[in-house]
Amino acid sequence: MVVQYELSQATAKQAPLFNYVDIHHILTSNLGLRLSHRPDEITDGGFGDTIPLSHLGGAKESIQFVTLSALILRNPNLDPLIRQQHLQTLNQIFETFAGHDHENFKYAPALMLAYASLLNISSVQLDPKLFERRLPENEETILIKLHTMTQSTLFPVFVFDRESNYYADLPSLRLHLTSDFNQLLEKRLVLNSVYYSAKTMVYLLITNVQTRFKTAYDLSHYPLGKTGSAGFTKEDILGHVTVSDKTLPPIWAWPQQHCTLTPTSRLTTPPEVYYAQQCMQYCQDNKVYMAGLLGAGLFAGYKLLQNLQEDHTPPQPSL
Repeated sequence: MVVQYELSQATAKQAPLFNYVDIHHILTSNLGLRLSHRPDEITDGGFGDTIPLSHLGGAKESIQFVTLSALILRNPNLDPLIRQQHLQTLNQIFETFAGHDHENFKYAPALMLAYASLLNISSVQLDPKLFERRLPENEETILIKLHTMTQSTLFPVFVFDRESNYYADLPSLRLHLTSDFNQLLEKRLVLNSVYYSAKTMVYLLITNVQTRFKTAYDLSHYPLGKTGSAGFTKEDILGHVTVSDKTLPPIWAWPQQHCTLTPTSRLTTPPEVYYAQQCMQYCQDNKVYMAGLLGAGLFAGYKLLQNLQEDHTPPQPSL
């Protein structure tokens, strides 16, 4: 059923940031967010580009970046050939977010920038506060151990699923991935407002069974990246909201409210089986590495301690 949320300015300004439960819902629901000047798409479907929310601004790539970086940082006697292979992979990931010449950091996840700075992957001077984003030693150890056992990295769904064996052990990683997503989404909504071409436009929340919204490209130019133009039907549309001005809070609150009102799915496959399946799928995928951001924005005052507290309490109503 398609739902259009009516949010007053007063209510929208109180909308909270996306929390861990919201992020898990996004990851497992294959969601995309489309801005359109054609209201008829609400009832007829359409064709065009979409923001891939379920890609989460490159959470999978951020975890891979942290894992390989920690492996290098924690093993000074690492085989030179393996070290070089890991550095090559890290540079490929980083170029996807910061450009070939590492000239654009404003859409690179802060967690990734922290480890890039620790390894001197970029010669550009970064904010010293980024070093605070390095994960605790015990969390790095878990990621390194998993990589050593499987030659792969942990998938984001296990970081955000409360039923996962890894949920309790990776609170800092979950915190930083959530922070990066909130900032990237805010950046993208602000950027999108520049492209309003009609007096009244609509945002469509779309789902897709082909997992199209779990990959992205052009991440160094667009926060959260792009998926490329594709068709969608009216049955794919979960909801819509009308955009009549450039006020950000109502747009922000609407998808967040949708995540809260929709029950969060759980993994029905045993974690070890699911993980093996995802590893095989990952090897088959094109390794398109995604975007993030650095810099203050509307939600830059995001308080990490509040999310750490939420991590150990039942989810609260969003609005």
